[in-house]
Amino acid sequence: MEQFFKELLLEEGAIYTLWGSKPVTRCVLYYYTEEEIEEYYNQMTEEEKKEAIIREDPLFEENWEKWASIQNRFPMTRYLLFKRNNYGDKENKTALLYFVNILETALAMQRHYAMFKAVVGEDFNPFDMACEFNNIDSPFWKKVNDHAALIGILFGFGERNSWSFYWKYFGHQEKYERVAEAIPSQVSDPQHQYGQSSLADFSLPVFMIVGDGKDEMVEKYRKEREEIKKIYKGQDFIELTLHKMMSQ
Repeated sequence: MEQFFKELLLEEGAIYTLWGSKPVTRCVLYYYTEEEIEEYYNQMTEEEKKEAIIREDPLFEENWEKWASIQNRFPMTRYLLFKRNNYGDKENKTALLYFVNILETALAMQRHYAMFKAVVGEDFNPFDMACEFNNIDSPFWKKVNDHAALIGILFGFGERNSWSFYWKYFGHQEKYERVAEAIPSQVSDPQHQYGQSSLADFSLPVFMIVGDGKDEMVEKYRKEREEIKKIYKGQDFIELTLHKMMSQ
């Protein structure tokens, strides 16, 4: 289980959801066969192959299934960790894994209450809705999950970055396409490479930031990263992680 949690927390950014201010972390589970992966890789251009991410742990999905089979032995009240079908994948080759800090999710919705209300069309209790994040039949979450800006806020990308991403890729008329394309953007942690994370050096959460200067969310996560390093110093990784996840 240690390898599973190291990839989830250190590679996918869930460590900021466990210990920091990032409300929700979502990552993709891949269920392609080795033959399908090889076929896809062979179809890539040489330039695409250079940019391709080769996962260090090809058993991440298998390790998740093992954890899911024993998860009831480790009751969590402050967090949610669950898998959902990826409805955008018609071939069912991928799924979505969510790790949710219930309190941080509720606080994020409370801070941006008017935005969420405008999308869902009615008043709501942020704490109650955060507790129901894994309710697949929730009309509230169906509307929120379909709105890139609101999801960006819950993923901890910041209001400015989330709305700019939404307007750049979704929320504009076709006649303003050139304006949207001109919105400057960059990746939050462009230097870090997937598969090289450790407790001594793990990535910032990955998201699009607007502009070419300092970003307040990046600076906040840098500070959180240093605090998290101090927390784990001299500690057993899996023991401390599970203790935090099950804390009351």
